[in-house]
Parts: sequence; structure tokens; C-alpha cells
Amino acid sequence: MFAALKKFFIAIFLCCIIFNFQAAAQKILISDLSLKDSASVSRNISVIASRALSVYSSNSKSDLYDGLFRLQIVAGQYESALSSIDSIRSSYGVQSVADLVQVGFPYEVYCRAHMAMKTSNLQTSSLFDSVAASVYSRVLPDARAELGNYLSVSPSDLSSRYSKLISQLLPVTGDSLDLSDAYRICKTYNSLLVISEMYPRVQQFILEDENSKYIFMDSLLIPMKDGGTLSAIMVKKRLVSEKRPVILMYNIYAGPSDRAAAKEMADHGYIGVVVNTRGKYLSKDSIFPFEHDANDAYEMIDYLSHHKWCDGRVGMYGGSYLGFSQWSACKKLHPALKTIVPQVAVGIGVDFPMMDGIRMTYMLQWSHFVSNTKLTDYLEMRDQAKWSDLCLDWYKKGLPLRALDSLEGRKSYLFQRWLDHPLQDNFWQSMVPFGKEFSKINIPILTTTGYFDDDQRGALYYYQEHLKYNPKAEHYLLIGPYDHSGGQSEAQESVQGITIDSAAIISINKVVFEWFDHIFDKKPMPELLKDKVNFEVMGRNAWRHTPSLQAMNTDTIRYYLSSEMNKNNKPQLSLNRDKVKNDLLQVIDMKDRSDGQTWIDNAIPILQDTVLWQSGLMEFESPAIIGGINMNGSFCGKLIFSINKKDFDPMMYLYEKKSDGTYVYLSNYMCRASMNSDRTKRSLLTPDKTYSVDINNSFMISRKIEQGSKLVLLLGIVKNPLWEINYGTGGDVSRESIKDATEPLRIKWSNDSWIGVPVFRR
Repeated sequence: MFAALKKFFIAIFLCCIIFNFQAAAQKILISDLSLKDSASVSRNISVIASRALSVYSSNSKSDLYDGLFRLQIVAGQYESALSSIDSIRSSYGVQSVADLVQVGFPYEVYCRAHMAMKTSNLQTSSLFDSVAASVYSRVLPDARAELGNYLSVSPSDLSSRYSKLISQLLPVTGDSLDLSDAYRICKTYNSLLVISEMYPRVQQFILEDENSKYIFMDSLLIPMKDGGTLSAIMVKKRLVSEKRPVILMYNIYAGPSDRAAAKEMADHGYIGVVVNTRGKYLSKDSIFPFEHDANDAYEMIDYLSHHKWCDGRVGMYGGSYLGFSQWSACKKLHPALKTIVPQVAVGIGVDFPMMDGIRMTYMLQWSHFVSNTKLTDYLEMRDQAKWSDLCLDWYKKGLPLRALDSLEGRKSYLFQRWLDHPLQDNFWQSMVPFGKEFSKINIPILTTTGYFDDDQRGALYYYQEHLKYNPKAEHYLLIGPYDHSGGQSEAQESVQGITIDSAAIISINKVVFEWFDHIFDKKPMPELLKDKVNFEVMGRNAWRHTPSLQAMNTDTIRYYLSSEMNKNNKPQLSLNRDKVKNDLLQVIDMKDRSDGQTWIDNAIPILQDTVLWQSGLMEFESPAIIGGINMNGSFCGKLIFSINKKDFDPMMYLYEKKSDGTYVYLSNYMCRASMNSDRTKRSLLTPDKTYSVDINNSFMISRKIEQGSKLVLLLGIVKNPLWEINYGTGGDVSRESIKDATEPLRIKWSNDSWIGVPVFRR
């Protein structure tokens, strides 16, 4: 369950998450509170929380209740807070609310203790001990290891963060406080209150549980031949006497959660090991994410496979960076490595730190997340208001991407290092298998990802490259309506506004350990893996199983970009090519930054809504679909165009527009035109000459498109605070700025351009 609930423990219940405030522009009246310093804020914090509650809202159900319980605790509304916590628990449909007491454990104890204070004669400390013991008794034994995740941010860290936050927001001018700022204050104060009270009690429960069940080798240092070291923790159950396979997480996110993860592996009967990448935790080396992992993996696995607890076999799993690090271990495959389960894997040089050549501003935020300390800087990572403000400021000023770290106030050697490698060059290729190297990977592999996973394209890059060079590979794919968290853990009832079919609400973590039991103990294959490609059809509430990605669909419906307008005066997606060849002109003022706040507000977009929020994109609409279709796979196509620049970054979004006017997100695509045919080199364009871009890497989905629905395509360029801006000079894009926006970008889209929608017909 650790991996299953990692989102709750680390991203939600500790202190932060990114919110889409419906009431972001609202104000909290404070003229009567005299907020002058942190002491005056703390004295009036319950009033601030109560006033924030009166206007607080969110488009996301899970975000709504997460925000409510924080504000309710600070406002002293403890019964309501408990109800909100249960609502979050209920959004994970795999287990009952009663079996998820570990989710929000310290917050439940805090609420119940304060409720009991009204009638109890016990001293505060004794009362907290009594209530904590009572709530702890309801935590399932197999879930108790997860409580360690609440130790990833200490009370002292939270205290420093709270003081810093108050100093940033005060002295307050005027008679009001932005709702978002009020929420940031209450959220951090809430975490400080609860974690300060519960930190030592959680430590005590963990220690008692560990002493009775496990044997640890912590503070383990694994030596590398070049003099470097890797820090590790190794755990087994006390009752396990025989040698067993090692299950390994190769993890850059060093912290107390490593201990909980290793215990979870041990709970499944294996030797649980978490190894931190070079430079993290006890390793004295410098921190260079991604760069050493491939070389270090072979020696690390060799060391573990010869350990006295290990039977000589090793398996790996984990998500995001940990998915990448498993593929790095396959660069030079050790014979002891018998299987990997890369989940939502970062495709280094493919979808991070750039998506098909376009760098993301998020790369600076993430670089600080992993390099600020030997552990993991969750507090700074989760100060989303700070990072949003920074990116918006950068966008409005029109600075080069290379100036983003200076604008933040400190240079980042990692950020600049990554900007020096805009292509999928040897720098990135050295980190994971590339090209024909995939042909040498002959171990069984299970890849998991989701339709709404930010790293879906990375996960599928490895999957497709592996099968391209090793067609007989025993490589299975599990994909469904999951985001980056759900694709490596537990499915939720809804994802960013889209309700998920009941069939898709599964425990991917359970499938992972069934996979290991199959590989190492010859137990049955996980029931869900009936073929090589296993996917849930949204809207049909059913899983389908095919031998390949190509077998997912039986036909492709081609839609052309028509220059003819429909009755709503919108250009059409037409099933037939226009009889007269024509161009659709799109003019984009590269100096216009009026849309910045809209993109920031939708950094985590609502995927089902009555409006389309993307600005500056052309909108094409298809005729109503007769009979309905199953869209299975990634849409393809060809954009034929001429432009007045040497380069540009096309961007596309595809939606289903239902008969009631609701838009449902299906897929998107972006690329750098000069790198469209080959990520390893750049071929600049000649202004006003006709070219084409192949749509070859769009996000995959499987969804029933309803009868009467229409397809809506949004088409334009990447120009927003979330991504690098290509001004088209042909030079180093990271050094281009608004000074290079000498004239608007003029794109002539040919009406011979088309998109292909993959469908399954019986």
C-alpha cells in the first residue's frame, strides 16, 4: 500500500498540492484583524480560515475535500474536518474507508483529541497519547509501515516555512487578502500544528512496529569502483529465514519514505531494498540526476545479488524517476536482474526535461526538488504559488529561458547543464538504452502508465523501442484512465474532472506484486494481464487485451483541416478534402502576453468542462459522429504549412464535444518542427517554403465517443509560461527572448493537412 497511497502521504496530507481555485480572484476581508506580524496572524488564524471556508471551492473533488479539511481544522471545525478526510479516503475505490485509517492518520488524531478535550479531564499530552493509540489500533497491520511518510517533513522545517511565508505576505496592504494567500497561510499553519503534535507519536508507533516485525540494515553504503558510494536501506521480515529475491527501488527521492517502501516489499515476502542514487542521503558525491545511474546500476545489482540475504535474483519497480532508473539499469544488464516494472517512466531526452525538443519551465522547480539537500525538498517543491508566480513573471517579461534561474534568485547548475543539450544527443543517450541496445534486453517487463499521465510518452517510448528492436520481447503493457500518480499506485474515482469507470478502479500496486510472485515463485500471471497490451475502454467500463498496440484498432478515420466554415462560423474537420486547395492563415503576435494567467490557472487542467480554456489556438469542429466509435490509440496525421520563420513549435489538443456541449479531453501533441523527423538533430526551415510535420507522438487514449458527439481540434503553437518559447530565429532557443519577436508569426496551414483518429470496429 505504500506506493498505492504515496500521493496522499507526500503530495496531499503533509502540506501542499496544486489547486485550481474557482474563487482564485476572491478576497478575504482582514481590515478588522490588524495583521502586522506572524504573532498577529497566528492569533487570528481561525478567523482567516473561517472566512476562507465561506468562499473556498475547487473544480476537483479530491482537491476540494483536501482544502476543506485543512481550513476546517484551523477554524476548529473538527467534526467537519473528519468528514472531509473520509471523503478523500472514499475517492480511492479499491478499499473501504474503514481500511484506510493510515490516510490522514495524524490529522484524524488531532481532530479527535481536540473534540475529546471538551469532556476529558486528562492532560493534553495524555489525551493525545490515548487518542493516538486508539486510532492506531484501527490501522491495518500491513498499512502501518506507511505512517513513516508523515516524517518526510519535520516540525522545524514546517516552522521555518511558516515564518518565511508570513514574512513574504506581510505587512499586508489594504483591507483584504487574496484567497490563495489565505489558503497558503492556513495550509502551512495546519500542517505545523498537526505534525508538531504528532511527529514524536508517529515515530514511536513506527519504532514499536519495526522492532517486532523487521530486521534492518540501514545506513548501508554500497561502494563503486570509481570511489563513489550509493546509500541504501535493506529490510526483511524477522520470520523469513531462507534467502529470498531482492525487490529494489532505485530512488533519487531520498527520505523517510524509503524505509516505508522497503518494509512494504518485505511484507510481501521479499528482501526490500531502496538504493538512493549517487549523491543522495549518506553518499558524499555531488548530485547529478540521471547521469550516473546507468553506470552505477550494474555494480549496485552485483553487490545486492551477492548479499547474504539474497538468493541471487533481483527485481525492480517504481514510478516516474524510478521508472527511468530501471531502464538505466538495462543499459548494461546484470544477469541477476530478472525483471523490471517501470511505471509512468520518465523518458529522458524524450518527454523530460523536454517534450519532443521543447523544454519545460518545470525543470527548474524539479532540479531544486532533488538537489537542494541530500534528502528531498518537499516544502519548496510544493510552494506552487511561488513557482507559478515565477513562470508568469518570466513569461510577461519575455526573458530567455536561460534567465529563469537568475530571475528566481539563484543559478542552477543542473538547469543550465540540461539547457546545453537541446537534442536527444549522446548526453541523454548515455543514460538509458538507445537504438539497437534495446535488442539485448531479454528479461520480462511490465510497463504501467495512464491516459492522463504526464510521462505517458516516455513510458511508451521505451515500450515501443524495446519491441521495435526485440519483437519477441516478453513485455507487457497496462494502461488505463490514470494520471501520473494513479499509473503507479491506486486508481481514483475521478481524474481532473473525469469520472472513472468502476472496472478501471484497480490497485496497480497489487498487480505489481502479483507480477513478482509470478516471476520469482511461479505463481499465476496477474489476472488482468491477459495479453501483451491491456487497456480499459473509458465509457464501456471494460478492459480489452490485444497482442500489440497496432491491434488495438481496426481502422483510422481521416479528418482534413477544411477552410470551409460550419454554421457556427468555425473551420471544419471534414471527412473529405476540400475541392479547392487553400490555406488557413494563423497570425500570432509573439509579444502578446495577455494569456499568461489563464495558462497558469490551468497548469493542471480540468479535463471535462463546458469551456475550452486554451487561448490563441484555432478551433476546428467535425460533423456529429453517427453510431458512436471507440477511439483506441494515438491520433496521427500530417500538418502541411509554410511559415515566415526558421522554426516553430506546433501544438494540438483533441476533444470530444458531447451533444450537451461538454468538452472531454482526448489527447494532445506538440513538437519542435525542426526536430520532428529526428530528435537527435535539428533541420531548420526556410521561411515561406512548404513543409510538413508528422503527428507521430500524441498521447494515447481508449474511449467510447458517443453518438452525436463531435471532435474538436485546437491548433496553434507553444506560447505560454509553462514551456520554452521558440521565436523562430533558428538560434539556440533557450537564449531567444521577446526581443526576437520582431514580427508576428504567420502560419499558412494547407487544407491538405489531416489528422487520423484510430478506431476499433467489430
